[in-house]
Amino acid sequence: MAKTKVKQDIHSLYVRAGGYVFRPVENNYNSSGANPNYRRDGTSAFTVGQEVAARHRGGTASGTVQANGVDELWFSHGCYYGTGIKVEDCWVPT
Repeated sequence: MAKTKVKQDIHSLYVRAGGYVFRPVENNYNSSGANPNYRRDGTSAFTVGQEVAARHRGGTASGTVQANGVDELWFSHGCYYGTGIKVEDCWVPT
C-alpha cells in the first residue's frame, strides 16, 4: 500500500492511489471478500491532511484506505493520469 494524504475538494474527501481518485461515497458494495466493517454511508473516519495507506483493489472500481487500525472502502471517481487533469474534474457521481 502506498502512503498518501487525505485531501478535500469541492466534492468530498479524496485520496490518490494506483492512478485513481478514490472518495468515501455511499455505496451498497458487498461481496464475499469485502470487510463487513467497511463504512458504506459516505462518511469517513479520516480527516484532511491525515496520512493513510491506500491501494486500488485490482479489477474493481474500489480502493482500500487504512490508518490506525481503520479500514475503509472508497470508490473510484476517475483517474488522474495525464497532463493538466484536475482532481475536481474526476467527479463521477454515483
